[in-house]
Amino acid sequence: MRELLPVSACLVLPAYTVRPAQPMDVPFLYACYKRAMHKYIEQTWRWDEEFQSEAFRQHLPWQRFRVIMVDGTPVGAACLLETRDQMVLEMMMIEPEFQRRRIGSDFVTKLLDHARSEGRGLKLRVMKINPARAMYERLGFVVIGEDVDTYEMQAAIASQH
Repeated sequence: MRELLPVSACLVLPAYTVRPAQPMDVPFLYACYKRAMHKYIEQTWRWDEEFQSEAFRQHLPWQRFRVIMVDGTPVGAACLLETRDQMVLEMMMIEPEFQRRRIGSDFVTKLLDHARSEGRGLKLRVMKINPARAMYERLGFVVIGEDVDTYEMQAAIASQH
């Protein structure tokens, strides 16, 4: 009898491009955040639309976002804070219908390669209930701190391959 592969194993990484966010992307950025993160925020803290909208705009400025595009359509974004010594992936969000297609892991792998080529570390924070934590661990991130609801993770500067 033929063994069936899980659906995720059959999905091919779609070709994607990344571009800096523009002011016109602000509505997409928040809508994508809401679609990708609502269930985790609701389970952890309860979703308060007014608070989330204001906090998103205050703490995740559009100028730090990179928009991930497939066939000319935005399917995700990443908010990056860069300093001389490290990069912080403040937020990565992929539209639910594009999740588990390796876009996020490929994007983070390329980000890691870039950070390492410049001798910088890469840090992030992930909610404890977010399954993306497993992806980050697969890519070499380790937990370096935590609070009640989130893990702080960091990847080594040197490649572990």
